Amino acid sequence: MIKTENQIWADLRKLITLGLAKFGIEGWQIRQLQQPVHITTLQPTVFMAKLNAPRIGWQYSKNEVVDGRLMHTEKFIQEIRFQISALKKRIPAVVDDFTSSDALNALISWFMSRDGLSAIRALGYNTYRVGRLEEPFFIDDSDTYERNPYFEFSLIVNQSYSEEIPGTNQLIPKITGV
Repeated sequence: MIKTENQIWADLRKLITLGLAKFGIEGWQIRQLQQPVHITTLQPTVFMAKLNAPRIGWQYSKNEVVDGRLMHTEKFIQEIRFQISALKKRIPAVVDDFTSSDALNALISWFMSRDGLSAIRALGYNTYRVGRLEEPFFIDDSDTYERNPYFEFSLIVNQSYSEEIPGTNQLIPKITGV
């Protein structure tokens, strides 16, 4: 089965939601970064951006009998690379509040935890790589320095599709000696 891009986005959104909930981080919206809408971050936001989705290795094919029908299956492994970033206005006086860096550090910890790995596998993926947290600065609209933290995250998924080989009504294997 081929996972569609929209299905992959929905799965990643679910994983981020679970990861934030594990640390009690609430009230954050989760958005796809390069979507065709105007982005205004009035509330804390985690952004998901797909960097690329290269195939790993060769594509394999096989023919097999399934319920008396001859089926042809193509399989390949795909790495899906994301950049996860977050924005939240910093208020230094509120020391117990999660900053955008804190939220992403929590997500990194959860993605690498036993619970996180189990949730990732339950959706049909494997974790390939979780990068380090980068924290570049920028000047916001009120001329305040803010951080724009991000990390890269890669999932591996086995993609496949099958079809019946036409012209075969029934296949009865017959083994003959040499």
